[in-house]
Amino acid sequence: MNKLLVFALFAAICIVFSSAAPMEELEDAPEPSPRVARAAACKDRDCSLDCIFKGYRTGRCRNGRCVCG
Repeated sequence: MNKLLVFALFAAICIVFSSAAPMEELEDAPEPSPRVARAAACKDRDCSLDCIFKGYRTGRCRNGRCVCG
């Protein structure tokens, strides 16, 4: 049973690293302007989850930005 668990863990790690983008592709990606980035962050992501990961209790979108509290 332990051998199967170790194999499954190894396979999962291999899959994650093989699907990750190479560093060259990440460096060549154009960066959006701050205004576009703020609007996209507020529309595309749930601000409450972002704030919870940062250690806050709640979060909401206000004026195109996530506000944590």
